[in-house]
Amino acid sequence: MDQELKRALDKILELPDTGYQDYAKTYAKAALCHPYLGREMVGEELRTQLLYVLNNLKYWKGYEAQTTKDILRKHAGVKVKGGLTG
Repeated sequence: MDQELKRALDKILELPDTGYQDYAKTYAKAALCHPYLGREMVGEELRTQLLYVLNNLKYWKGYEAQTTKDILRKHAGVKVKGGLTG
């Protein structure tokens, strides 16, 4: 997992525990350390996990939210439409 993605997931872990963001934090934490294997997720498991994180961040708005979600989309292989980072 590269540093850009780690920083984005760490940023999500700093969000308040409100609504769907709490679920996004749980998924982000699991991506950083798989709950059963004790390691970072990689490959298809990571891609799937990032999609779960993104789905639970749909109500997080603002510049920081958009740039962070663009990083997640890039690493999940999701095309960014009119995003801030590409």
